Amino acid sequence: MYFAIFQYLGSKSKTVINQLNLAGEGPLHTACLANLDQNVEHLLRWGADPNLSMSGRFPIHCAMKADSVK
Repeated sequence: MYFAIFQYLGSKSKTVINQLNLAGEGPLHTACLANLDQNVEHLLRWGADPNLSMSGRFPIHCAMKADSVK
C-alpha cells in the first residue's frame, strides 16, 4: 500500500512530494522515522527535498532517531 501512495506522489509535482504536515514535516521525515529505506530511496529519486523542514528537525535527524544504518 505504501508503494502505491509513493508512486502516486512521485507522479505529481515536486510541490506535492514536499508537502509539509501541520508539524512542519514531510513524507521523507515519515519514511525516515519508520526506517523504510526503500521508501526513502523512492522519495529522494522523485524529488523529495532532504533539506526541507519547518519543525527544526530534518529527515536525517529522523533516520538517526530510528537507528537507521542506511
